Amino acid sequence: MRDRLREQETQLMDAKYEAAPELTVIVTVYKRLEYLDTALKSLRNQTCHLFDAIVTDDSNNSEIAQICSRFDKGSVRYRANPIPLGVAENVRLVAQGASTEYIAILNDDDCWEPEYVESLLLPLQKNPNAVLAFGDHWIIDAEGRIDVAASDRNTIHYRRHLLREGVLTDWISEAVIDQSIPLAMAAVFRKNAINWALVDSEVGGAYDFWIACLLAATRRPAIYVNRRLSRYRIHEAMETARQAFDKNQEMVAIWDRIIRLNFFSEFKCPIERKFAQTLLTSGRYSLVFGRRSEARAYFARSFRILWNAKAIAGVIFTIPPFNLLFRCLQFISRHARRIISK
Repeated sequence: MRDRLREQETQLMDAKYEAAPELTVIVTVYKRLEYLDTALKSLRNQTCHLFDAIVTDDSNNSEIAQICSRFDKGSVRYRANPIPLGVAENVRLVAQGASTEYIAILNDDDCWEPEYVESLLLPLQKNPNAVLAFGDHWIIDAEGRIDVAASDRNTIHYRRHLLREGVLTDWISEAVIDQSIPLAMAAVFRKNAINWALVDSEVGGAYDFWIACLLAATRRPAIYVNRRLSRYRIHEAMETARQAFDKNQEMVAIWDRIIRLNFFSEFKCPIERKFAQTLLTSGRYSLVFGRRSEARAYFARSFRILWNAKAIAGVIFTIPPFNLLFRCLQFISRHARRIISK
């Protein structure tokens, strides 16, 4: 009896390998080499293989192509952009050309739990009106060790601990205000629910939040699976660790679009608060990098949307005499931190 059950399980697994793909997994990569092999192995170890995996290389790197060549071409395909497009347009190019109904995104430095595809794809297939299935994820360090405390904090920060498992018919606040949807870490969504022309270079590295907003704008249900289905890696070379004057501009563009397109008019006040805060953050980045006129424009725009003492202070600190004081305070702060660290 046991032998017969094992034989049936093997036949089912073989059928999963042979069935036509229903999901396209877009594996984004740009120059990084050290984690890609782990990411691709996590695809190979899936319990459900109803997917095509496309590694889309925005750096056209021969070493990345070599890593992909270690895997069966039937399970992992490699493509490269002749010139860099940026992550948003890199994803859009592959998604638009995908022949499957469903899309998932895997960043080269992350990896999936073996049940990822089975846990997210199958519920979405059973609910034809739903546009998205998503779960939670672990936080891991550069060496791949799970940080349980950081994972718990992340879940609470994005308020996923408050979500009920199953079909969500009203999830706009969670997607847009709380930003609870880990679209590039733990989600499967319907390709045709997105107007891909709107996923462009202006939204840049925040493309995942923007896609979640576009899905929410359909007003169709989502499905929440209350499990940690992937592992999000924290390391020095990750995009979120980058410091630059333009780091927050993509979020400015997204909030501006949400307001201009009048996507979620019932959340006008919280969206305006989010937008005003985002402009403040961009103003700070610009000021720190010495771009006073840009910083002043961000602070002034934030103030026009929502009265805020911080925005007024930001405008003042962009005026030359006060800007010199700001620089002095920055220098003193950095020097003090060095002394404390010693």
